[in-house]
Amino acid sequence: MKSNKNNKKVSIILIHYNQKDYIKNALLSVFKQNYNNLELILADDASNDLDLEDLKKYIKKENHNNIEIKYSINEENVGTVKNINNSLKLVTGDYLLIFAADDELYNENVISKMVDFYNKQEEDVSIVFGQCLMMDNSLKETKEKFINEEKGESFNKMTSQEQYKVLAFDCFAAMGACMLDVKLLKEENGFDERFKYIEDWTYYLKTTLTDHRMKYLDYNCLLHRDGGISHSEQMTILKRDFFIDLLKKTEILIFPHLNMFNYQEKKILLKRYADDRDLLRNNGYYYDDVEYQNIKKKNITFFMKRKIEQINNESKLRIRKHINNLQICSVFVILLILLNIYLNNKYETIFNCGLVLLFIVIAYILLKILILLLIKILSKIRIIKF
Repeated sequence: MKSNKNNKKVSIILIHYNQKDYIKNALLSVFKQNYNNLELILADDASNDLDLEDLKKYIKKENHNNIEIKYSINEENVGTVKNINNSLKLVTGDYLLIFAADDELYNENVISKMVDFYNKQEEDVSIVFGQCLMMDNSLKETKEKFINEEKGESFNKMTSQEQYKVLAFDCFAAMGACMLDVKLLKEENGFDERFKYIEDWTYYLKTTLTDHRMKYLDYNCLLHRDGGISHSEQMTILKRDFFIDLLKKTEILIFPHLNMFNYQEKKILLKRYADDRDLLRNNGYYYDDVEYQNIKKKNITFFMKRKIEQINNESKLRIRKHINNLQICSVFVILLILLNIYLNNKYETIFNCGLVLLFIVIAYILLKILILLLIKILSKIRIIKF
């Protein structure tokens, strides 16, 4: 178990980029906390609307608990990951909470609840995370919960490897509702700067890959203003960079560990990657998928089996179509035979020619069905093992 003392110092990084309409409310949600060992770092990523002097006046007025305030102001925009890493140099706490200036902490108990929960965890737990409420633009109406509580409780019982597999498919926790181990984060040199905007998902994957676990606290921790890069539909330059981060996340943190996943899981992961790549290309942004091509070369049997599976699925549709045609032909033959009997073989020559032609068509259809069935059998008995 971790230390059960409640005097752990908590650092809060408030990341800000052109959010002047919301930042004071975000600050106020920090100042209202009833936990008494806090420091706050304002991390601004070269906003063009930052009035620092006005903010300092507001902070002086509202910071009744005398929380230590530090400032990390970038001269040029560097993106979410590097912005956080720049401010991480100022962090002196034991635990760290990071949230955006257009969000707010749920209530005054958030930090104390999270610290109390964290202190009760096993040594291998390095991230605890609470519930994030997805809100409307006014933060008054809840649209949905970010985490399904039942899945959260199930996630708590998993090993780090099992959690990694869940996280490979889903960014399961909202960073703004997470509390991190500062010592471990600094030992890993902060967040991975190979990514520009995705600091949370990549860190969860790296953490669980190194035998550290995450734990879910069933408590509302963050009000999240639904929107931003990941939620917008328009393909902007920011959205492009976000999708590039998604592709790189798969290349760097999932492709090297594909052997941990079964066949169906691999299919989903690789399809998502290909879909994201194609979305970029369809919007005029080329992406060099060299890592994906390498994966295809290294996993020839997987892609061969997937191709056979596709052929098998197509063959089912074709067999149904040919059987329908065969049934129509059979009915036609029976009608011809009955007609010939009724006419006392009056048009025997024409009838026989038509019958021969009909049998040729039926034989052709049967041959196609046999070929398709052969493909289906080969697929079922798994000639290519995987």
